[in-house]
Amino acid sequence: MDQTKTQPQAASENDLFGRLDIRIGKVLTVKEHPDADSLYVEEIDVGEDTPRTIVSGLRKFVPITEFVEKFVLVLCNLPPRKMRGIMSNGMVLCASKTNIVVDSVSASETTTCVVELLEPDSPERVVPGERVVITGQENSKPDPVLKPKEKIWEKCEEKLKSRSGGGAPVAAYNECVLISSKCGALFLPLTLKEYVVS
Repeated sequence: MDQTKTQPQAASENDLFGRLDIRIGKVLTVKEHPDADSLYVEEIDVGEDTPRTIVSGLRKFVPITEFVEKFVLVLCNLPPRKMRGIMSNGMVLCASKTNIVVDSVSASETTTCVVELLEPDSPERVVPGERVVITGQENSKPDPVLKPKEKIWEKCEEKLKSRSGGGAPVAAYNECVLISSKCGALFLPLTLKEYVVS
């Protein structure tokens, strides 16, 4: 009886994910934001006529040399947002993990955060602009633009975490693995074993 009650809720959450327009993007250029120490400004090919300008807070975590020419996941239907004077048209999704270390002598805590790009497990098969979906949502139609008041991304973000299927942990939503819509590529960070996606 409990199972029948939870089934519609799970379906509804998965339908919510179908409203996100997550695409594979190829990073063409990366430069440091002139007015913000923590920001990069990227030009990313997401399968449109012209690359998108995206501002990301990844400068302290990802070296430029490890960012340029990479395939990444881009949330494309967020409303455009000006970040320190530059309009950003999307968001690069990454894996992150927070580590808390307690000093045994002083009992003080040190918190560090590790952030890594989510890369396709078979980059030779993916193309910029290919949608990223979960099983059962292959034909879903994303919203043209997510309405801030509905908080669709915020509701989905808390359910984006890693899932291990016996091998390396991969990005998943509500325990459903994220896959590219055409070639079925999976997405994983290089070193993190357990992480959240944001």
